[in-house]
Order: sequence, then C-alpha cells, then structure tokens
Amino acid sequence: MACSFQRSWFVLVSIAATSGSWTAAEGKRESRPVGTRDAPFYLGAWVGADLFAWGDLLGMGEDSASTIDAISADLASLGCNAVWVAGFAPWFAETPRIGLWLDTAEKHQLKAVIQGSGFPYAIPKGEERLLARTRSEVVPFWKSVARQWGRHPALLAYCPVEEIGDNVEKGETVTLDALAEVGRAVARIDPVHPVTTIHISTWFNVAKKEAEIRGRDLRVLVMDLYVFTHVHDWSLPVNTWATPDEATRGYLEWTGRHVRLARSAGVPLWVFAQANETTWVRKLGGARPESRPNFRMPTPPEMSFQVWAAILAGAKGVFFFPYNSTPEPPPDSQANLEEWEHGVGMRTLQGEPTASHEGLARVGQKVREYLNLLGRLVPESEVSEIEKILARTFRDPRGDDRFLVLLNRDVENSRPIPNEFIRRSGLPAGTTLEAGEGRLTPSNAGQK
Repeated sequence: MACSFQRSWFVLVSIAATSGSWTAAEGKRESRPVGTRDAPFYLGAWVGADLFAWGDLLGMGEDSASTIDAISADLASLGCNAVWVAGFAPWFAETPRIGLWLDTAEKHQLKAVIQGSGFPYAIPKGEERLLARTRSEVVPFWKSVARQWGRHPALLAYCPVEEIGDNVEKGETVTLDALAEVGRAVARIDPVHPVTTIHISTWFNVAKKEAEIRGRDLRVLVMDLYVFTHVHDWSLPVNTWATPDEATRGYLEWTGRHVRLARSAGVPLWVFAQANETTWVRKLGGARPESRPNFRMPTPPEMSFQVWAAILAGAKGVFFFPYNSTPEPPPDSQANLEEWEHGVGMRTLQGEPTASHEGLARVGQKVREYLNLLGRLVPESEVSEIEKILARTFRDPRGDDRFLVLLNRDVENSRPIPNEFIRRSGLPAGTTLEAGEGRLTPSNAGQK
C-alpha cells in the first residue's frame, strides 16, 4: 500500500530548500549542476522558513538568524548535505530571508532549493486566471530571485509550486504549463539551477505529463511518498495501520516507478520521505471536530529503510518531511476550516529530538562518506530479493568499479545476508543486516 501526504492548511506556508555534497577526502561541499554525472546524492530535510502565525518553529521570530543557524548546524551534524526550506511568503518571510538561509547554508556546507508560498511567490493553483497571473507576477518574481541569488554558492534549485493537481487525464495542464513558463524565464537568467516542483507519488500521470511538457527543460523530478500511515475510513471507529510489509512494498513500488520515469527523461529523481506523525481533524456534518491518527512516526529502522530503498532504486536524493513540528491552528482559524492536520516532526515544538531525528542521525552518519559516489553510481542489474534481503549491482562510470547495494526490507528484525549475495559482495559468511539497514560494498568482478 502506498499513501501520499497532501499537506493541507499549513501548505500555505510553502517550501524552500538547501542541499550540497560532502566529500570525505576533501572535507568540503562541492557545487555541481543537478543532473550531471558528478552531482552528489542529496540527503536533507524540509524546514519551515519562518514562524507560522500561531507558533510553528517555536522561537523563530525575533531571533531567527540564530535559529536558522542552529537548524542548519544540526542537519549538517546528522550527515545531511541538504535542507528544503519552506515558507517564503509575502505576509511574513520576505525575500531577504532567502539570502539569510542561503548564507547560513553555505556556512554549514549545505546547498539550497528555494520554494515560495503565497502569490506571487508561488503559482496560484486552482485560480481561473492562473496562467495570466503567473506570467504577469509569478514569472517576474522568480526572475528577480534568479538575478539576485542565481550565483549564490549555496543555491541548488528553485521551486514555485508543489503537489500539482491538474487533471491530466482530461487534458488539464494549466499549472504544469505555468511551471514550464517560470522554468523557461528563469533559465534565460540562470541556466545552471533548475526550476522544479514536488509531485504526489500516486498522481503518477501528473509527473509523467510534466516530463512530456517540459522536455529538455526538465532537469530533476521530485515526488513525495509517505507510507507509514493509516488506512483512512471515517465510517470505521478507528483507522487501521498499514503493515510494515505493505508500507515497505509501497515505498519500493512507487520509488521504482518514478526512477524509471526520471531515467527515461534523462534526469535524476529526488524523494520526499516521511519523518513525522500527524493527527487529522475533520468536521463531520457540522458536528464537533473529530480527530484520527493519520501518519505514524517512523522508527529509526524505517528511516534507514527509506534512504537505502531510494538508493537501491537509483534515486539521487532524499528529503525528509518535516524537520519541525506543526501545532494545531488557533480556535479563530479552526472556525473557518473544515479539516486540518497537526503533528510532530524530527523535533518537537519545544525543540526536543524525536525517533525520526534519531533515525536520520544513524543513517546519515553511515551514508555521508558515500554521497558523492552514490550520486555517480549507475544501476547495472535489476533488484534481486531473497528472504527480504534486496541486492542490486551498480557501476561507477569514473573508473568502472562495481558496487553492490544491499538492503534489509524487514524493518522489525535483523536478517542474515543470503549466500548468493555474500558471494557477489565478498562479505564474510554469516554477515547480518540489522532491521532496515542498508550497505554499500564493492562487488566481485563479473557478478551482477
């Protein structure tokens, strides 16, 4: 089973990002264009750019510079080379804050994807005059961003819209067309950094249509995939959990589909993965709001699985959603809403680390030395699976070396690596992978 999270009321405070590449030998981040053979694998997290009106990112208000610095330093210490920053909107996070995030990202050897929120920082989805308003106001805004920050060493990409809902089956492509116009306009000023969006994984046809419409202008494909969830049925007393087996299979299925789409378009895939638990609140028939668990907090093994499964599929980046927690909207805001979500991310509203923070720390420290290599690796075999241990051979175009990626799909139990995979890896017989653990190891010559 695969579920994809559609951010509701707090999507109004959108996204902006940072990412970079860590080189163990050189001890620094390198700036490389997205989609080139030498671009690294990006590992990062979604972060709110500023204080929500009712208290998100507690303490972000007057002392925002030190808070941004602390968040960036924390992500770098976890092994990340990226941060996706959300919430550049006209009503509170004005454009100078883009520069603050970029400067801070550079300080901590991160790079940044900048995403806007709120017109004209974002494409106005669902409006009748969407394309006209994009041309008259959104395009000029992003052109100004490109002129001002296009040469900033921490910049990675621009994102003017997320989770496009065009009904492409019926020929509706207006938001995708608007995205393409922003992309072309920005590219004339900054041909290095791509303009992108974030697709809902289960709306696969929308991502496919973006690739068709944008053609050679497409530089990276991004999708979100949140599988540790409930099966939603408000007619039942409670919602039921997606089992670990359903969740991991769904993650592998949808990541694989999008990697194949990205590869056919000649671009890398970045995955938005889950790091939160949420509660969904709805007003049913005008009655008092009813709450249901929505997403559950991934365990450290599930955090590890999400990274290594993306690597195994051939993706070139993982951004965890979200770093910060999201409180309930205040009562006066609730009065005007039919439904909303609130939840806990990698840190609570009080700043305490959660299980997903611990999980990212574990996997981040294991993969950080390989981020440049992982960015280069090309799949050379299909994925093999024996008793929930998955394996795939990759080739490094630089030097033609072969590597084997191994993954324990079981997120609850450790498992021994099957002898067939032991022979391909040269690892000692009896080597075990912990729950959700992945491993990168040289592959024996001639074995695929």
